[in-house]
Amino acid sequence: MRAHYKTLIGRAGGHDAVKVVAREQAGFTSEREMACGAYESEVQHGFCHARFTEARAAELAARLGVSNRAEADQPRRERRKARRQSLNPTPPRRRRGRLDAVAVLSR
Repeated sequence: MRAHYKTLIGRAGGHDAVKVVAREQAGFTSEREMACGAYESEVQHGFCHARFTEARAAELAARLGVSNRAEADQPRRERRKARRQSLNPTPPRRRRGRLDAVAVLSR
């Protein structure tokens, strides 16, 4: 949906047209909150929000004349690879507890 929204803004042209698109998007968000706010446990599940967003994505795709499936088929950006852990990691340093301090003092 984000890609459709950016395309719509890119095609909007002038500053006033961009304002109209942004206002429409803000209206969608407000309308979704109004419709889904009364559902119990919506915050945890998000089912109503997901259905509203799917409908909005389909509407934007229809306005742009593209398939919603095309967006799903595009490869996702690769995330940064996690750091490789060393094959021989150094053990964590022991913190001196009370008994260790007593042993050091008694030497």
